[in-house]
Amino acid sequence: MSNDASSRHNSDSDDDNDDDDISLSLTFHPITQPEQVFSSLAEALEHDRTGPAQFDLISHLPPPDHEDFFELSITFINKCRLAVRNGSDLKAITYSDGNIVGGGGGGEEEENESVNYFKPVIDEDGFLISLEELNNLKRSGVTDPENNTPSSSSATDVKYLQDQIAALQSQLALASTKLIDFTTSSSNTPPKNSARPDNDSYYFASYSHPAIHEQMLRDEPRTLAYANATTPTLFRNKVVLDVGCGTGILSLLAARAGARRVYAVDDCDIVHTTRDIVKKNGYEEVITVMKGRAETMELSGCGDDVKVDVIVSEWMGYALFFENMLDSVIRTRERFMTAGGTMFPDAARVFLEGAHAPPESTSFWKADVYGFDMTDMIPYVSHKRNAGAADVEVVAAECVTTSRETVLSLDLNTCGANDTQIATRFRLSSKGGVVDRFVVSFDVGFPGAEGVVLGTGCGDKETHWKQTVIWVCEDQKGLAGIELKEGEVLEGTFEMKRGVENSRELEFVIFWELRGKDGCIRSCLKA
Repeated sequence: MSNDASSRHNSDSDDDNDDDDISLSLTFHPITQPEQVFSSLAEALEHDRTGPAQFDLISHLPPPDHEDFFELSITFINKCRLAVRNGSDLKAITYSDGNIVGGGGGGEEEENESVNYFKPVIDEDGFLISLEELNNLKRSGVTDPENNTPSSSSATDVKYLQDQIAALQSQLALASTKLIDFTTSSSNTPPKNSARPDNDSYYFASYSHPAIHEQMLRDEPRTLAYANATTPTLFRNKVVLDVGCGTGILSLLAARAGARRVYAVDDCDIVHTTRDIVKKNGYEEVITVMKGRAETMELSGCGDDVKVDVIVSEWMGYALFFENMLDSVIRTRERFMTAGGTMFPDAARVFLEGAHAPPESTSFWKADVYGFDMTDMIPYVSHKRNAGAADVEVVAAECVTTSRETVLSLDLNTCGANDTQIATRFRLSSKGGVVDRFVVSFDVGFPGAEGVVLGTGCGDKETHWKQTVIWVCEDQKGLAGIELKEGEVLEGTFEMKRGVENSRELEFVIFWELRGKDGCIRSCLKA
């Protein structure tokens, strides 16, 4: 990593512009009166629904299960905004046969047939950033989120009540079936059609396997960054809490640096072995190993009012937030960290850049495979890349074709759980070439350890996090990459949020635009 990069988390004179900072408090402008501003989606929808125009956005959106719901909704919302701007009739804009027809606002925008309906009419449009919530409201038939009942009929409407009763009866029947499956199965046999364990149980169980701990300890850039930053200057005579201690390596480093007391906490079964490791290395008088969740348990022998000086944790996942461990660390910080304490690491950043897949990414299938022609695998590989799953792989620095932009900066001493939800504009300057994948990486910095940065970028030494790759999918026109000339700017909107069904997963949405062309990419990094 360059000297500039290694000091960036400690400097107020970063090259990043102030206007790159993320505004995490959304604002909502009603469709019918965009000059009005509300702090919640429910208020803005209610204003449209009950105002003079009586415009019910939810009822006009496409079916919630439509495969292009999000793209069609973006088009619909932006067409409505243009119509209002130009004084046109909102009722002319409708969903029909898989398309948004009519509208567009007339005027100069509509005269230009290449008008980009993916480009937000209002910067940081809260409606566009809340498409998942709009989809859920459409799915549930709720058009009045505050009352949670359909606005087109009162709660006493017989038809509505009958539908609600039928839905509840269906849920009850399903629950009864699952209960019977469970109670009739033997103690050694899982129930029929049993789901995977809940997200947390599955997560903690996965960290009881020794292979994952060997992988992390073998990751020298990761482990040496923590070791080099764990200095006596910061840790001598301090009380330390290690959240998610695993084998105890970070606790041992803190004890060796002079910590007075270290609480090593993990909810995995590995803690029983961790106690033996601590004892064998002679630190059992300093390190107390405890099984449980740090954010909810009491620290041994100190009661609930104990405070710690340093909270150590290696909580980072792919693309920084995969597995969503930071939420637990933040809750632990709020409960246990003293007013003058610090997180370790104390700063984190997320980056976005464009890259091109080298020809050798499919070259294996072009070769003679043990005497057989398997070139039909090449379109299959492309199909899988277009299926919406993000990949975790090493992206060589020479494959990067754009600038690298910071899309999030976090102060880990003060950030909240919602600060991990990213929704921001980006501008990537081209080095010339093709962008057929977006690359997400991160770095973290440590307090009092200037020059020590754990980076996971394409130009950094390889770590087990590698880089997260979001493929540019083929569209109906056969576009499998974005051609850029040197110096051109690829801009758009980048979103990264927790998974809806599994909060430990990540969901990505990227809207891009260039020379009148645009596209939308939806991808998910699954557990």
